[in-house]
Amino acid sequence: MTRSLGRVAAATGTGLLVVAGLIASTPGVAAAAPATIEWSDGNTAFSRTVSDVNPAIGDTITVSTTFQRKWSFEDVYNFKDLEDGCLDYVQGSAKWEDSATTNVQVSTAAAGQLGFVRLESPNLTSWRVPGVGAGWGAKRTISLKYKVGENCPTGVNLAVGTMHYGGSLGSGTYQDKGPNIKVQTPPQKDATTTAVSVSPAPKVGDPSTVTAKITSTATVADGTVEFFNHNVSLGTANVVAGKATVSWTPSNEGAYSLKAVYSGTATLAGSSSSIGGTVSPKDPDPEPGAPIVTLSAAPKVGDAVTVTVESDAAVGASVALTANGTAICQNLTLGADHKATCQWTPSAPGAVALKATIGAQSTTKNVTVTAKDVPVDPTDTTDPTTPTTTKPTTTAPGGNGSSAGSLSDIFGS
Repeated sequence: MTRSLGRVAAATGTGLLVVAGLIASTPGVAAAAPATIEWSDGNTAFSRTVSDVNPAIGDTITVSTTFQRKWSFEDVYNFKDLEDGCLDYVQGSAKWEDSATTNVQVSTAAAGQLGFVRLESPNLTSWRVPGVGAGWGAKRTISLKYKVGENCPTGVNLAVGTMHYGGSLGSGTYQDKGPNIKVQTPPQKDATTTAVSVSPAPKVGDPSTVTAKITSTATVADGTVEFFNHNVSLGTANVVAGKATVSWTPSNEGAYSLKAVYSGTATLAGSSSSIGGTVSPKDPDPEPGAPIVTLSAAPKVGDAVTVTVESDAAVGASVALTANGTAICQNLTLGADHKATCQWTPSAPGAVALKATIGAQSTTKNVTVTAKDVPVDPTDTTDPTTPTTTKPTTTAPGGNGSSAGSLSDIFGS
């Protein structure tokens, strides 16, 4: 400490630390604990209070410095508070008593180094500390707020706070006064795994549901998931019972890259995963009176799906149904309900154009056949929820389904 009045005066004592609260001894667990350091220098008494010397990352703390005089008053002209650079000054928070201070200079520093906030009195007599003979006069306080930055080290003391000021009776520099601030060590969070999927296979103009499944050794009950396609947000959804979903209607065909980012919670770590594939082109607009093609489910290798062709053509009209140009379900005709059905079992994944033709009119429906589900090997220790990203493949589909028998090996049975 130095205090200049044309001479150097020594402070009376090294300071008294008063802790107004209990700090838990368990690492990473603490109650809000204000602490005050007190000292005097000649006829001036000082105290510095930190509203919480054991804050958590993201908390806001208040650092207050109090002046008190005896025998004579002193006008404070300027004040400088030096704190660890990981503490971010809250703009507009500096006050003399209850009055906001507008003449503020902020100098930032790296974590572990001292940055400072410097305040200037509006005029020479605005910040007066009264003195009344041999007794101590009324206290006057300067306060500032700081937010505990994410770059603050935890579990160790930050760089110790220092105070400088200049006034009508000289200037004072009080090094390393504190009180010491130790940021809480955050609690260990349980790891999570996020797996993202989309169903049905994306197609231009058709809605698909993008689903994120979050798993952990702990219960996943809340948090949020933000979904992206090529880093463009599709929206954010709340997690319910370990899952979150958004609806996505692609507007362009071609490659997609979907990503789901789980926020985590106070006890669960965040995680993310991505998948890629190809958005199928939009189905051609049907001609008036053209047949309508629908499927009972999203097609998957090895699973039978019902393809229904509906038309207002005459009962008994012949229906030709092809997959990528190869006939499936031969000898189809419209029934009394003006529908024809076909059981189709694809044998290979990829994009498929299903085309139904009745007379001179036809309709094409574009679908994507997904890969067959792989049974889990009980001896395989690989986490089945761990997502993988694979390049999309486009191959000939497979399948038939009518009682007319099998087609080529390409379409299987």
